[in-house]
Amino acid sequence: MLFRMSWALSAVIPLVACSASAIHGTVRDAATGQPIPGATVALTYPSPDLIGLFGGGTKTETTTTDATGRFRMTRDSGVSLDVRTADGRQASADVCPRSPMTVHVGGPYVRMRLTRFLVLQASGTPDPDDVSSSRRLHASALGLMVQTLRQGSSETLSISAEGGVAFVPGMGNVPAAPPLPYAKRLSITPGQHCGWIFVERDGRIAAVIAARHPGELSTPSGYSERSLMFSELPR
Repeated sequence: MLFRMSWALSAVIPLVACSASAIHGTVRDAATGQPIPGATVALTYPSPDLIGLFGGGTKTETTTTDATGRFRMTRDSGVSLDVRTADGRQASADVCPRSPMTVHVGGPYVRMRLTRFLVLQASGTPDPDDVSSSRRLHASALGLMVQTLRQGSSETLSISAEGGVAFVPGMGNVPAAPPLPYAKRLSITPGQHCGWIFVERDGRIAAVIAARHPGELSTPSGYSERSLMFSELPR
């Protein structure tokens, strides 16, 4: 059966910066939050002169972070960033549409992959042949209530929690969670706020959610949903 699925997280298209300035930011240690000097930062971007019959080509621009961990590219858009520190640690990141970026390297969750779908809003009944329920969890199961607020072309997600929620900006590896307790509510604007949402539940940090544009899924059976990628944290 055929169904439509679109993910802003994985789309291999250029993400144009919201401002006219070049892509810039800071590379930080995901465990300590400290800046990392001397790291190599490589920006992959589409190259119009390499577009051929079977699709587009890409080029790479490379720079090195300064003594304060900062980097700056000449370009104002790109597909992805790859970072390698002098001691061999690595991180890959999508390009956050709004600079300055923070790219986290290393940290306690370096091997964590956000591979499950946290369903924010849904309608209809999913067909098991179309949708894998084992990879999905409704936001209410984490004690969250999500509202979508729209103003023109801008969309803001208002997230309320039974326990608490905290936002950490950045891309790359998942950083260390901020100390508890967390606030009961936060708002993020996808496209302006790139980072992670940590969820407090029963006095512990229960999950981390990728704060990006929500993915959208619709199936022939009439089921539709909006979701974010997330991972539950071990006790």
